[in-house]
Amino acid sequence: MRSFTRLPGVILIGFFFVAWSTAGFTVEVTLEDGTNGGPGSADSVQLIHLAAGMTPVAAVAEASERVTLTHDGNFGDGRYLVQVRKGAAVYTESLTNVEQPVQVTVYDNADSVTTRAAVGSLALYVQHQNLDLGMFINVDNINKPPKTLVRDGATFQWPLIPGYRGVEISTRRGKMPLKQSPLFDGDMVGLNYPLRPGRTQIMVRSNHVYNPSDDSNIYRIPLLEDQKAMHILVMPANLELTGEGVTFVEIDKVNDLRLYEWKRGPEQQVLELNLVGKAEPKPSAEGAQNAAKEARPEGEQRNFKRLPNQLSHDRIKIIGAVLGALCSLAVVGLLRR
Repeated sequence: MRSFTRLPGVILIGFFFVAWSTAGFTVEVTLEDGTNGGPGSADSVQLIHLAAGMTPVAAVAEASERVTLTHDGNFGDGRYLVQVRKGAAVYTESLTNVEQPVQVTVYDNADSVTTRAAVGSLALYVQHQNLDLGMFINVDNINKPPKTLVRDGATFQWPLIPGYRGVEISTRRGKMPLKQSPLFDGDMVGLNYPLRPGRTQIMVRSNHVYNPSDDSNIYRIPLLEDQKAMHILVMPANLELTGEGVTFVEIDKVNDLRLYEWKRGPEQQVLELNLVGKAEPKPSAEGAQNAAKEARPEGEQRNFKRLPNQLSHDRIKIIGAVLGALCSLAVVGLLRR
């Protein structure tokens, strides 16, 4: 006769497994008022499940000072974030530890704030007869007291580059870029995106005609008022760039790019760039690495003068995402902060 004496143990293990898997978790969220000091308030506080397509799984409306969010699912590091809404402004914090309260600072909204903006870098990438121009604008909300810029219409505008055939815009305050809808107004373009205190990066991709047979391909980049200097990356490396205030730095053969730096001249309002050459296929990775070793003696350090608003490691990753073909630039340690 068969014995089933082990069955209760199996049932018991299964019971504890089910109980553990459905135990859920609780998150405590503390709101702080970044404009006036003291406890903060918000229209809503939500717990967002990233793995379920940004689905809200818990929410509290008309929140103030401290709220508790409870969810019956499993907690996994990086799978959830806390989203706080105050008017049209949204504040998010990643949930990494349910044992610690999540602190979110919110600000009063205003339809006018003091800002400072400059292009941190340009990336020019040529394929056949097409130029993709990536422009990375750093917008700093430096208003005192700190407030979030929220209004109808564009919260920030900049001049269009003449001759563009299409424009795509995204914003970034953390690691993930958010696609935005361009707002066109004559020879200007902008976006309606709440500008919180601190820095918001706006990434702009525009497409232009490029003729590899011409002796000159002129692109006129309107300069922002606060613009003083920036880095310029040209890909592939066999192309050459000239322009007022533009200085060649070096060729990075491993990553098939040419590096320049630009400094603004007195009364300069437009950066006129002349790009020439025929875009050639990138050599194999092994061949490029060997060429780089031959070009630079072992142990020799690059002498590269860093400029304000330089590209960081994460920004180079964004270049790859925006332009599609530039993901290899993520390893360019030269431009890291």
